[in-house]
Amino acid sequence: MPILKELKEKFPEILEAWEVVNIYEFYIKDVGVLKVKVLRNQDGKYIGLTNLIVEGYVDYHLYDSEEKALEMALNSFIMGYTEGKIRKADNW
Repeated sequence: MPILKELKEKFPEILEAWEVVNIYEFYIKDVGVLKVKVLRNQDGKYIGLTNLIVEGYVDYHLYDSEEKALEMALNSFIMGYTEGKIRKADNW
C-alpha cells in the first residue's frame, strides 16, 4: 500500500487511489456470471464491486478485510436479484 500513498502525494491531482486485490466469478441461478472486484484503497480499506447491479441493493461501504468486502458485495446482490431490475455496472 505504500506505493499508492506515495503516488497520491507525488501527484496531487489524484483524489483517490485503489488497488485491484482480486476478481471473483460466481455463477448465479437465473442470472449467469456475477463478477466481484475487490479493491483496497490507500488507507488499507476494502470494497467489493459487482459487474451487475440490482437497483436498491448496492453496498458502497468500506471494510477492514477482503473477505468481508467480498461477502457484503455478494450479499447485496443476492438479497435483491429476484426482486429488482438487474443492470450492468458502469465502468466496472
